Amino acid sequence: MKKNVRLVLVNANCRGGRGINVWSKIYRQLAALAGPFSVLVSKTPKESTEQICTAISNGVRSFVSAGGDGAINMLINAIFKCKGSTPLSDFMIGAVGLGSSNDYHKSDSPKLEDIPVRVNDENPILRDVGEFIYQTTDLKLRKAYFLISTSLGIVAEGNRVFNEGGPFLNLLKKTSTQAAIFWTFFRTLLKFNNIPLTIRLDQCETLKINVSYLAVSKTPYISGMFHFEDPVRRDDGSFMVKILSECSKLMLIKIMIKLMAGRENGIPNLITRHARTVEATAPAFITLEYDGETQPARRVAFHIHQEKIWECG
Repeated sequence: MKKNVRLVLVNANCRGGRGINVWSKIYRQLAALAGPFSVLVSKTPKESTEQICTAISNGVRSFVSAGGDGAINMLINAIFKCKGSTPLSDFMIGAVGLGSSNDYHKSDSPKLEDIPVRVNDENPILRDVGEFIYQTTDLKLRKAYFLISTSLGIVAEGNRVFNEGGPFLNLLKKTSTQAAIFWTFFRTLLKFNNIPLTIRLDQCETLKINVSYLAVSKTPYISGMFHFEDPVRRDDGSFMVKILSECSKLMLIKIMIKLMAGRENGIPNLITRHARTVEATAPAFITLEYDGETQPARRVAFHIHQEKIWECG
């Protein structure tokens, strides 16, 4: 891939508003590691999208997202929105993990001052991009993209609660991300009920079950330290699909304890598949989570986008 000017997009509001302070501590070291780049700081997704669109129109094709998982999701969706007829493989993305969970970086990103970074453009890979179409509350169909994971069920509900925040939760976010995740899980669990879903995998296997958790993912990581055992390739053209069904609240607590250590052995009612397409339908609107962002949806269809994008090592 031909190299060009790199643009770093800094999300000033990530990590409970402390992201910009973390960025200022590693800025010079990152410049020495990644080479020359320009920097833009934004406070809203709309502002970031406008910055990306302007940059693309000016010929920029290499972007680094400095923020959380949501900022990475915003970047890939903004590229699709603004690239026009430019091939996706003309673009390169990297990331600096300034967020709370940083699932994008788990397992293989090097660190700078304990901050995960993926900015090495010497040996990039062409990686998959997830695409999904979902039905919104206005009954329209909308399309979006993701790089990390999507989910329905308790994790999706937990992400919604985490994003909505509140005085106590916002305080926890600033002091301990893992404590905030634990508190969110138990708060969500109190009101959570299993969801009746019809799930279709690769248009050949249909499941009608009460789902506690459905993941359609390009990573084994769920949130924070919770993760599955299976290694997941970013470039193999398929999703890892995990389905937990008919779980009681006590069972979900036991499962979360196992997943803190990445242990799947002995987890009841766990279905594992690898699929290129996944469809899920619920009888009513539920929470859809993608790269940490959430939307209400009743029907959603996931597939691997036909084009790949370059990703830094």
